[in-house]
Amino acid sequence: GGKHELQMNKYAAIADTDGDENISVTDSATTLTLPSIFAAADRQTKGVTGGRATIRVYKAPILFTRTGTAPTAADLSTGTPLWIGEVLVLTAFKDMDNLNMVRATGVNGAVYVYYERQVN
Repeated sequence: GGKHELQMNKYAAIADTDGDENISVTDSATTLTLPSIFAAADRQTKGVTGGRATIRVYKAPILFTRTGTAPTAADLSTGTPLWIGEVLVLTAFKDMDNLNMVRATGVNGAVYVYYERQVN
């Protein structure tokens, strides 16, 4: 008989009201509204050394960048497209801070974002 070990997820749900959000993605650059526990001033004092943002696209496709420079709406050459139902997972605060999203077509898109903190 072998010994079985339970593998624990290294991320845990954020237990406050800002653990998730819906964001409308228009022709103007949109960023994430990071939960308060991810605020720059709290990343060390609250022991948050990492986190995860899971972003699912619905309504219409979007374009995104993680450079801090916004893509141009409906111009696929300026960002990476995400289609309806696709998911983007970010685990670096720098990527979360610098994420910019616009609609990929003439129709506004939307994303649902679920935030988790890393268990230290």
